[in-house]
Amino acid sequence: MSLRFASLVGAFVFLLTSLSTATHTIHWSADTISEIYDSAAGQFPESWTISIGTFGALGDTFSPDLANTSAWTANWVELDSTNYEMVNPPFSTFQGTVAVVDIERANEQVYMWAYNNQAGDETSEWALVTSAAWTMADALDLAPSQAGPIDEWILQTGDTAVWGRLNQRLPDTSRFVLEGGGVRLSEPPVSFDLQTQLLVNPVPEPSVVLSLALAGMGMLALRRPGRS
Repeated sequence: MSLRFASLVGAFVFLLTSLSTATHTIHWSADTISEIYDSAAGQFPESWTISIGTFGALGDTFSPDLANTSAWTANWVELDSTNYEMVNPPFSTFQGTVAVVDIERANEQVYMWAYNNQAGDETSEWALVTSAAWTMADALDLAPSQAGPIDEWILQTGDTAVWGRLNQRLPDTSRFVLEGGGVRLSEPPVSFDLQTQLLVNPVPEPSVVLSLALAGMGMLALRRPGRS
């Protein structure tokens, strides 16, 4: 009797697990012709990443800001990631689709994070943006009886840049300059959809500063006119 009861309980638990939540489907992208640049106003490199996710990895309510950048990576829950697709330089785009079934993500704020690495040091270039409309579905919307919400979130509808620069559109073609037979962007760009920024502005080591100072003093001594 107990064995039969245990079998029934196991089957019931399996059924609940398989039907635990509906799926929240997110189509996320940038406009077909977007301008995305690095901190030096160069084309966003193909090897860099654009991801979508939340900051609920540790189970606490974590709100990313400039005072806690060292904790971003530990709290990040990546839902999906992609690379940009070149359309016609300097224009590019990106797109992805993810189906989220994790009810623990319910009601969490969603961000788009563009980065070259997640080290969080002077080598890191990041752009973290979000919108008030980018939130995961409520737990009630993920009930098994629901079809599951479908959202389409586009970079250009973002309204907040936690880090980096977002959605500045100004008609000024003078920002393009010729260089080596090609075209690059002047710095900073006048018009863009997204631009990463260095997380840390490197500060020269004291020994480097001292060497530069001594070199400058030496140059001054060489240029001092001789006595008559």
